[in-house]
Amino acid sequence: MSKIHSYPSWEAKFEANSYGFRPGRSCQDAIEQVWIRLQDGRDEWVLDADIKGAFDNINHEFILKAIGNVPGRELIKQWLKAGYVEAEVFHPTESGTPQGGIISPLLANIALDGLDELLGEYYRTVTFTRKGKYRTGQKKKRKVSKYGFIRYADDFLITASTKEDIEAILPVIKEWLKQKD
Repeated sequence: MSKIHSYPSWEAKFEANSYGFRPGRSCQDAIEQVWIRLQDGRDEWVLDADIKGAFDNINHEFILKAIGNVPGRELIKQWLKAGYVEAEVFHPTESGTPQGGIISPLLANIALDGLDELLGEYYRTVTFTRKGKYRTGQKKKRKVSKYGFIRYADDFLITASTKEDIEAILPVIKEWLKQKD
């Protein structure tokens, strides 16, 4: 069976800092993004998270609502409910998607899409001195994202400049993940 028809449309929507199971993206790209966030003291604190049982607990109704009425929707619904056979015993699937299944990576990316956008709602103001040919030495202020975000499959890092920022965002992330259950 070929890839589901909606994959290219989802690929266009996925967040820039999501690297797992995506064409043209690798773990080296994720490592590079971590380096960018941590260089020169930009961020000094890291929240390292692995969503325990992410593949096993993907909410089928959430996924079906997220994908909407795309070609292949009924096929995806059937895959979600197909179950699996182990040691000649059939196990029905009530939630989740088998890790390693053909559609699992796409469904995990769909389920976890949006966390980078959520973190982007939090800003800090930085002051910098302009350099270059024009207006050199002029002081400027700009808003920058308070958090860095790098995700590879069900593992992700959130970076911040202070421990307090990491502690403040943790309950927000937990609440966001509960909505996916």
